Amino acid sequence: MRKRRNRAPAEPDPDSTDEIRAAADDVADVLLADPLQRQRVVHVVYNHAAAALGQAAGVLPWMRESLDYYGRHGGTENGAIVGVGVIVVCLIFEIRSHHWRGRGAPVALRLCGWIARVPLASAVLALALYSPDTPDL
Repeated sequence: MRKRRNRAPAEPDPDSTDEIRAAADDVADVLLADPLQRQRVVHVVYNHAAAALGQAAGVLPWMRESLDYYGRHGGTENGAIVGVGVIVVCLIFEIRSHHWRGRGAPVALRLCGWIARVPLASAVLALALYSPDTPDL
């Protein structure tokens, strides 16, 4: 048996780290300087995080399997109709829970409002990525 040596991880070059940080700060300044653009970035991050939670919880794979099943057994139209139907149902739930995410709401209620966004974000992403007749990515 060979002994393992404890090696310290390689340190990143401080100059390149500073350059990357400066470039990221410049991009953030440009993106977030305009309030409208800042709000768009917040919405993208918010919905992306909800879709990621949907992926981890299994909503996204379930939606893909549903689209595949109905697309194979009933044609492309049925797969798309099922996908849009799920989105409509999720949208109704989203509209009912939208006020939970207000600025004055308690943190727990805001979290519940964000969790209510998970099915809608997952369904929209699944329909966009995995609708019938689209190649697997």
